[in-house]
Amino acid sequence: MLKACKIKYSIKTCLSVGKVQTSKFIIILFVGLFGLVQCSEAAQYFYYDAESGTVGNNVPTGSPLNFYASPGNPIATVQSSGGAGQGSKYFQWDVPAGTQSIYTEVTDFSRMPFSPSIGSTYYLAAFFRVDRIGGAEVFSSTETRADKYLEFDGTGTRWLIAIGSWISVTGSVPANHYTVWISDPASGNGYNGHHCGASLPENDSGSNGLCQANQNGYSPTNPVVLDYETWNSVVMGIKLSTSTTGSATMWVNGVKVSEALNIQTAEGSGVTIDQLEMLGTVCQNNFDCPSHVIKTDAVMLTDSWTDIVNGGYATGGGGGDTTPPAAPSGLSVS
Repeated sequence: MLKACKIKYSIKTCLSVGKVQTSKFIIILFVGLFGLVQCSEAAQYFYYDAESGTVGNNVPTGSPLNFYASPGNPIATVQSSGGAGQGSKYFQWDVPAGTQSIYTEVTDFSRMPFSPSIGSTYYLAAFFRVDRIGGAEVFSSTETRADKYLEFDGTGTRWLIAIGSWISVTGSVPANHYTVWISDPASGNGYNGHHCGASLPENDSGSNGLCQANQNGYSPTNPVVLDYETWNSVVMGIKLSTSTTGSATMWVNGVKVSEALNIQTAEGSGVTIDQLEMLGTVCQNNFDCPSHVIKTDAVMLTDSWTDIVNGGYATGGGGGDTTPPAAPSGLSVS
């Protein structure tokens, strides 16, 4: 099935005219004669970069974009101080000390929920940054303290990006640093969860589906090390499969850090992706992190690797030690 492109993307995305100079008149005439430009199956299902927001205002609620925070939880605001992951604006949560959850449902009602194509790969990407207040370390180099930062959730599938540290899987990180990993939680809407498979041994009591680093020299004893007060990019690529032909891959600042192949990543015959969720839990398991700030920019859910490259996620935010110990194997997707 072909999808209709927005006109502003028609020449760049659909016609591939390269450097040919095309007047607005010709574009309008083309659309007038032939209707909406038809594009490939590739589609974006969610995108928000805060550029249209007003600094100091809350993130959008309503339709089509909706950030729904559970009552009593902090609400993200649009900000622009100190630079953004992309453009000039971002959104942030000011997290009080001891916060256990900022559970926020995030959706675009014009595109979600949807029934994903089994066998296709879906990419969830963002720029993110964690800022300390008064220099107090947010997570821990020796204990488990983790945020369920960003995930997609639905019927039969749920995958998330986590930040912080989970010692049994990520190993220790240097003091005043943190790491990032992907996970397939053991609970969801009609979903029991599946582990990352033999290529990424699951060390946490066999129940949480935490995926260990295993690419480009990274491992549980040599995790990606990220700096506070620095922008980073993360991409999670999930090839959906209800058998054992799926995969789960993570890139950090453009470097492939983990990959699990030939695994089950979805369950049942009616798989859907209903929404994104952010910060479902904060500082799990101890729930004793000090006050801090979590900044986010350009959240995207897409089935196109070209969108990831064009969005700048494949080159990263430039923070932390993500230079691989061995020569990179490139950014191709298996």
